[in-house]
Amino acid sequence: MKNSKVYVSSEQAARLMKQSKPGVIFSISYFSMKDNKVINRFGRMGVTKFLTGGGKSKPDSETGLTTYFDTVKGNYRSPRISNLKRFKVSGIEYIVK
Repeated sequence: MKNSKVYVSSEQAARLMKQSKPGVIFSISYFSMKDNKVINRFGRMGVTKFLTGGGKSKPDSETGLTTYFDTVKGNYRSPRISNLKRFKVSGIEYIVK
């Protein structure tokens, strides 16, 4: 199923991102919260090297966010699940409908 496209809901896309193997690089596109521009990034799940120990006040499931490590910028990003447009991991492109 390499290089294929799969249509999913935004909740399914967030779940699939979290289920991806830690350390696997993926591409992600989502709408920015400020001006609704499309943001394209490369990231990884499961990166803990740069955590400072502060933690989050609420888990992602309660806030409607999904958190990943941006490999280009070198920091963590938390886009809204409802703003996800697409992501691609292991040759499979998940497009949010």
